[in-house]
Amino acid sequence: MMKALFVTATAQTLANFHTIKHLLDNGTTFDNLVIITTDHARKNNWHLQLNRLLTDTNPDSAFTVEMLFFKNGIEEHDVTAMEGLLLSWITEHDISEALFNITGGTKLISIAQDRLAQKHPQLAQCVYQSMGTQQLAWYGKSVPHVEKIASATEIEIYLKAYGYTLGTKGQSLLKIPARLFYYVKEMERFLQEDFERAQKLVSSINYHACQALEDVKNQQDVDQFVSQFNKVDRTRFSVWLNQLSALDEALFDYDDDTGRIVWHDAEDVAFCKGNWFELLVAFWYFEASNYQLRNIHVGLEVRKNNSPNEADVAFVHKGVFYFVECKTNDWKGKITEANRTISHIDSTGDMAGISAKKLLVSLFNVDDKTRQAAKVRNVRIIAGKEVLNKALYS
Repeated sequence: MMKALFVTATAQTLANFHTIKHLLDNGTTFDNLVIITTDHARKNNWHLQLNRLLTDTNPDSAFTVEMLFFKNGIEEHDVTAMEGLLLSWITEHDISEALFNITGGTKLISIAQDRLAQKHPQLAQCVYQSMGTQQLAWYGKSVPHVEKIASATEIEIYLKAYGYTLGTKGQSLLKIPARLFYYVKEMERFLQEDFERAQKLVSSINYHACQALEDVKNQQDVDQFVSQFNKVDRTRFSVWLNQLSALDEALFDYDDDTGRIVWHDAEDVAFCKGNWFELLVAFWYFEASNYQLRNIHVGLEVRKNNSPNEADVAFVHKGVFYFVECKTNDWKGKITEANRTISHIDSTGDMAGISAKKLLVSLFNVDDKTRQAAKVRNVRIIAGKEVLNKALYS
């Protein structure tokens, strides 16, 4: 008694992976996993991506992976031919029970599988996965029924499904050192207390951090930069900088008498220059999930063909991969640069498939033209004082 599961290699590798994982986790076993490939699928290596993902996540699997090739483009015009190839493979391999996952592939591939199951109800049945409602619908020789299906939450699985691997950079939100959280929570308090002045403080710190990157021991004269601000701004900045430098394991020292700020570590300089905002945005998402999101990554490096990319904040929620770019630069007069950032988010965010959520969270507001460009590219923007609206992260 041999049993086979048929899936079709497509760009949506996860649709197959979730179905296979659900079946295995719920006691459905099979001897052969048959990956249907086409010329188009082979050209894009979709069959290899699925096979690699299955091998990495099921190293001790009891099933054998096989390839069934639909050549000459028959998946677009010849249902009868595909039925014949499926039935021939089943007969030649002495399969007594076939299960077709009709979720992926062209419509004609699904029709061919459906017709075969209807003609041979004692031999085959079909299953369809609905990602929107996370359900698995069975029909065929068994009584039609629907099951709830759980999506994977591991970022690694989503990236591997599309040919990416994790780099060496990046940390889980839950493993960030406490001293960095102290700084982030203070900055959040400043933003809530006086948003526009806090924006100016961020610009001031960014400026001096850029200078300090050349030499972290070089003292930076804060007064030289903040002198362009009025007396009230300068007084508030002095209070805030003193509070930041008074934190446990502070990231920098501030001398109120001389108006000087001093970093002692290049990593602290980089964190103050903008990485703190990535951590704050990640924490806002964590809060919005009622602290249920346990796999949020910050500064995550991913690679494909040895080419690196980075996701400032990345996580999986309800079966959807979130790719979030975080910016603390002022976009005033920089529409071209802002639009270039949107284009980058659009292309890089596809690392987890076309269903991924792509976002720009910006401390400073963006121009309406940039918002329109983002809308066209399906990139969501949270910018300016909107960033304090916690409801936007749920």
